[in-house]
Amino acid sequence: MFLGVPYRYLVGLLAIHLLFAIAALFFKQYYLIDSYGYLFQADNLVNHGAWYAEDWSMPILVDYFSIRPPLYAAFIVACKWLFPSVWSVLFCQVCLSIGNAILAYQFILKLGVSFQKMPLVGLLLLVLYPAQLLHSLFVMSETCFQTLLLLLFFATTAFLNQPSIKHSCIMCLLLALVLWIKPVGLVLVGVCLVLVVVKWVKQSFSIFLFAPLMLVVLSYHLINEHHRQVTGYYHYTSIGSINHLKYNARYTLIHAKGEQYADSVIAAVMNKANSKWIYQERLQWMNEQANEIIRNHPIDFAIVYAKGCISFLIDPGRFDLYTFTNTQSVGLGLMHEMQTKGFSALLAYLKQAPLFLMIWLIVAFVTNCITCLLMLRLLPQLFTKPFVETGWLWTSILFVGAIMLATGPVGVSRYKVPVYTIICIMAMYSYAQLSLTKKAGS
Repeated sequence: MFLGVPYRYLVGLLAIHLLFAIAALFFKQYYLIDSYGYLFQADNLVNHGAWYAEDWSMPILVDYFSIRPPLYAAFIVACKWLFPSVWSVLFCQVCLSIGNAILAYQFILKLGVSFQKMPLVGLLLLVLYPAQLLHSLFVMSETCFQTLLLLLFFATTAFLNQPSIKHSCIMCLLLALVLWIKPVGLVLVGVCLVLVVVKWVKQSFSIFLFAPLMLVVLSYHLINEHHRQVTGYYHYTSIGSINHLKYNARYTLIHAKGEQYADSVIAAVMNKANSKWIYQERLQWMNEQANEIIRNHPIDFAIVYAKGCISFLIDPGRFDLYTFTNTQSVGLGLMHEMQTKGFSALLAYLKQAPLFLMIWLIVAFVTNCITCLLMLRLLPQLFTKPFVETGWLWTSILFVGAIMLATGPVGVSRYKVPVYTIICIMAMYSYAQLSLTKKAGS
């Protein structure tokens, strides 16, 4: 044992990350579409002191001043300061990925469960669903976000087990940091607040333990105030309005009226939005129009939203794997095809894939389905066991559920990466229970 985990698990972790790193050196595909936005933001932090996430030399796009917080861009700057290469970023991310897998394994052991093939199952969950490994080798924020979410998960669980000013300060500090890395982190503030209030109702601890929440409020205010100074509008992010219109509303219209009609409506809304000189009015107009489209087609919205949530859980990560291996794709992307053509698009994409990738994607799909079933098996325990025993499980379910619901119709594989180690914890805990039940019955 080393760091509380078996040597064979550690050796396996190092080996699979090394193999994927060698593959990355061979294929040289380190960037996804959003990677360039992070790189531009990193350059603009250094050269202009701005959070702008686009090319500074091109015409300014005001949405990109507040489209994403600057923490991951600062991470890129720090890594490249140590060594001026993309591999300094990737090396640090690989180390974080390995660390996250070790922390997850340690947490499962602390829950008091284990089984004979636990190290092997832990490694298979990483290999068979490769997005975890792939994103540690892309210039993307998912691995860093995963680290913060995992630490926040541990801190929240520790507070629920033993409320104290120490645990409250750590939890709120991590929540404040989460706000600075990805806009979707905002939903976790609500999740943690609900869990803390429920714990307070059940175990009336001192109200002063809520005081560190001021760190989160201050963090949120600083981001909003920065955006107000740059754009004139006090807001947290522009990505919410953009996604609400271009994904939630657009896919709702595609399902209701067809793609051509949807594109014409969204284009008309954006033309009007682009004509507004006051930025607040621009974002409010986009939100209002998206809300009106959804109100007019509530059933279509519910269907595309449900499809996105299901895709979040079972998407095998075709886009990530194709990009990493530099494999040419056919069509406009699996997420788009599934929203416009249904789940039959998944089978069509699998048929087009090279044999090796097709097998890997099928195995990843099956792995995702199995982990979902293992998680679902735990749900009854939320209501049959006392909260003091299931605090970690409530936190797990709500973290995963919050990210899934915030993602909505866009539910592609990479959005699951930040919570994948938490999913693995639940899946392995559930599997361990099944193993014990099987032994007891034999």
